[in-house]
Amino acid sequence: MQRSEEHLSTLFEQTAAGIAERDLEGRLIRVNERLCQILGRTREQVLGINIHELTHPDDRARSIAAFHQLLVDGQPFSIEKRYLRPDGTAVWVSTTVSPIRQSAAQQTGSVLAVIVEIKTPACGIGLWQQYQLLVDQLVAKIVSTWVVFHKRCSSQIIVTL
Repeated sequence: MQRSEEHLSTLFEQTAAGIAERDLEGRLIRVNERLCQILGRTREQVLGINIHELTHPDDRARSIAAFHQLLVDGQPFSIEKRYLRPDGTAVWVSTTVSPIRQSAAQQTGSVLAVIVEIKTPACGIGLWQQYQLLVDQLVAKIVSTWVVFHKRCSSQIIVTL
């Protein structure tokens, strides 16, 4: 039994992927060295922290929603997202998250995440930047249209009063 535990621990620490065990709140309870390298933090800095706090703000809602869905239906999920390093730089990762079930009750006791650093998202950085630019332009257009509409409505209300 001890030999099996040692073997599993060696695999956990020496794999090329980041591995994290998280509790049902998302707090990191066990991580390997590779994940610490990906995050640019020490093990002491990440243990106990909620992984969503390290997720890029633009990816956070999508990541939290997927995590909550896993807790509801017990189905693993994969997601591409960014983590923020302490220096403010973002690192793209592909993450697969699976429930760890208690053997007797088959209830999820914690989750296991396997995190692989990727150099570009699946759509490519150029496409991603174009997409972000289009979204920014769309939001700006909606806001400016709303402002114009609001001014027109306000002036008509004042005139009619």
